Amino acid sequence: PPTPHSEKKPERPEVDRSLGVDYILEGSVRSDASRVRISASLVQARDGIQLWSETYDRRLEDVLDIQAAIGEAVAAELKQKLVFTPSSRRRGINGEAYALYLNARGLLRSANPQSGQEAVGLLQQAIRADPSFAPAWASLSEALLLDGRTKGGDRLIGVWPRAHHAARRALQLDSDLVEAHAGLGQLLGSETPEAVSHLRRAASIDLRSAEGHLSRGIAHEISGEYPEAYAAFQRALEVDPLWPLSARPLVNFTAVMGDRAAAEAVIKRAFRDDPLGQHFAMARVAWWL
Repeated sequence: PPTPHSEKKPERPEVDRSLGVDYILEGSVRSDASRVRISASLVQARDGIQLWSETYDRRLEDVLDIQAAIGEAVAAELKQKLVFTPSSRRRGINGEAYALYLNARGLLRSANPQSGQEAVGLLQQAIRADPSFAPAWASLSEALLLDGRTKGGDRLIGVWPRAHHAARRALQLDSDLVEAHAGLGQLLGSETPEAVSHLRRAASIDLRSAEGHLSRGIAHEISGEYPEAYAAFQRALEVDPLWPLSARPLVNFTAVMGDRAAAEAVIKRAFRDDPLGQHFAMARVAWWL
């Protein structure tokens, strides 16, 4: 049953304040063979009071049912209507494939080129476990490109057909998969109408995440719609202010437009706890200008 509303959490870390949100959903996941235990809690950011918590002990295959249950419980606690359900819930899902996919996504979001090869291996395992799991195919495309960039231009060119095939395969399995549309938008070249179409499609499906706003911004920028691009890049950073890749397009855009002060303001905000990242971003702005 939910815990009493009076339970007080320890002092919230700086990350809570940096996000600029009212509530934090936090938790942990432990798996053992075919079982998974997920603990989740909803915390009020301003004072650290825990509003709700629950522990789920289920089969690994039930992980998306747990995800939905958590969302519904949080929505009920906040008296809000749950309006978004992940497309993955349209079909059954292999728990092993999903766990491998999530581990790979963590590596990809770090954007560390050295993680590309490991992510490729995890996603290949996920696809072997469930060949019809579209998100794994889309992420494999991204991982192949990330790994290819560490091995020189020839290697990057060499993996392009495999990356392209993986993204196309993902769309065959799920025509509304955001990651597949965004991936093809990059693979097809920024000047092609087809690339712009895929980026706009990705954004139209998903404007709740930083990735969706970034796709929208890139499509606007390619099309010469600069005020709209600037607004989309700003929104991406607002949605996910602690993810460095949310800031990069806005920094590059303002620098290319010649607004050094705006670019440096974004850098100071996005990398305020990362001096090395801040210096590197400042150097990029200086190079642009």
